[in-house]
Amino acid sequence: MAIERFDLYGAKGVNLDSVVSGIEESLGIRLAEHESSYRGGIYFRGEASGCEIVVQRNVEDEDGSKAESGFDAYGVLVYADSVDEATSLRLGRVEGIVLLRSDLA
Repeated sequence: MAIERFDLYGAKGVNLDSVVSGIEESLGIRLAEHESSYRGGIYFRGEASGCEIVVQRNVEDEDGSKAESGFDAYGVLVYADSVDEATSLRLGRVEGIVLLRSDLA
């Protein structure tokens, strides 16, 4: 059984659009705009090398909890599910984002 890696990146002091542009340029993909109240409104989603990328704001829900409450200082979150090493390295080079958490499952 293959082990999958799930990374969470965050960005401080930059807007959602600039993070999306940086990821698109770094990975050579287009992220599609979507809307979901679960994800706090507008978010972006795409795939790169079998990895699902989701970029969203770290907004508060109806109960006042942030999407990632342990990382309140980060206004933009980037979820990379089933990420490979090459994609992770390219994401790590996107200006303004830092790796916050990496889990194996």
